[in-house]
Amino acid sequence: MKIILSFATEVAQLSEDHNFIKEIADVLNDEGLIANFHLTGDYARALKKFCRHDVVESLAKHEIGFHCNHHGAHPFMGKYLDDNFWKEGVNEWIMNENSGISVVRELFNRNPAYYTTEFAKAPQAVYGSWLLGLEITGYLLIPTRGHGAMWYCNSFVPNSENMFGPVYGLDNKGINTEKKAHENFRNFEEKIKLQKTDLLRLGLHSYKCYLQRPYTGINSMAYQNDELFYEDFKPKFLMRPKSKIREFFTEFRRTIKAFTKKCEYISYSKYRECYKDNAGIWVELLQLDNIANFLKGNLDACITGNLTVSPAEAFALFVRTIRSYRDSGKMPDKVFMRNVIGPVSLIPERLSDAKIGTDAIFQRLIQIDRNLDTDQTIPAVIDIGNNQYGPGQFLNGLIELYLAFRSNRKIDSVTLKGANFPVIAAEPFFKEETFTHGNLYPEGFDGKNICKMCRLQSWSWKPALEK
Repeated sequence: MKIILSFATEVAQLSEDHNFIKEIADVLNDEGLIANFHLTGDYARALKKFCRHDVVESLAKHEIGFHCNHHGAHPFMGKYLDDNFWKEGVNEWIMNENSGISVVRELFNRNPAYYTTEFAKAPQAVYGSWLLGLEITGYLLIPTRGHGAMWYCNSFVPNSENMFGPVYGLDNKGINTEKKAHENFRNFEEKIKLQKTDLLRLGLHSYKCYLQRPYTGINSMAYQNDELFYEDFKPKFLMRPKSKIREFFTEFRRTIKAFTKKCEYISYSKYRECYKDNAGIWVELLQLDNIANFLKGNLDACITGNLTVSPAEAFALFVRTIRSYRDSGKMPDKVFMRNVIGPVSLIPERLSDAKIGTDAIFQRLIQIDRNLDTDQTIPAVIDIGNNQYGPGQFLNGLIELYLAFRSNRKIDSVTLKGANFPVIAAEPFFKEETFTHGNLYPEGFDGKNICKMCRLQSWSWKPALEK
């Protein structure tokens, strides 16, 4: 079993947290173990401001990720992503978050290896982080179908379904959480036997280890305040007794040592190395045959041999193949698979099926193919004559053409029909209509547009394949 041990490193305004994070890193360093610390931009700035080079030196021996720039302070990430649809949302995310990525990169003299935040539900954030070179999304409760990792918006997403919480010592109710951690571990051992993955993700928030419950000044400020560095925000923290904090470290060291007998602690980037790459792939005709036969009436991610293809990538493959046939009169030996993502505008509802002439399909291919290169997204709607068709309908027509040409049959028309959302879109993750978190988010925020964008990007979902 592999364990990704990850720490949300976010309480920038509290010097006790800096000390605590350093001691956690030091405990792991003493044991020769690797963990993953994702820092907010504000946390990195605080370490610089308070000259905490000692914390940086301890953390530098581990995997460093990016958590977000201001962890909820103005501008509230969920709000600007929900207010903007695709291009504007991606651009806004890059503009607001890049300064945080930059300060983490500067502090550790290396690019953060991964991005994680609860707003990874918003595909603009996942795609924006991928554009900025953070090619791993560390935490996203996306459907897995039992696989150890997925691709979503071109980003590598390890399985997060197995996550369970940390060892905190005795909590305020007197429950022995060390014992509970061992029970959870045994339960996940049994669960993993039934899956295609051996990954267990263990996530921790440091403040839960040294603050009394409720965590006043932590949850109450998240996603609510406008103070960029919280310098004028002086929450009153109620610390646990020192004896309880020392007890935590004793239990923490004992528990992680116990887990090493049955598992390997691994970084996100090391786990990524266990999987095949997603770019620079040429697809042969026999593989295209398999993809075409798989997709007939079944709009879903396809695995054929050592290749995994999202519905969006399949759309681009058949556009390029049929266009090449149109231009040259023969099938290409290989077709390059472009890592395009799903539509970025709404697919119209209740689009009718229709039989369309082959020449009309040919005429649309040039512009569609060009747009795939420039936009890196598939169209939400295809206009042919006076009618509109969805990407699923159009893909079915291309597959009908492809199979006919491969068998040397002349075909004058095809039927544009079928679903315009992939099978995976029926999963709850993609069906959710609102994205809320109790009273943690600002009043009036419902995340409806985030959910719509997420559903559209079900087109970009596919399993990652192990090497």
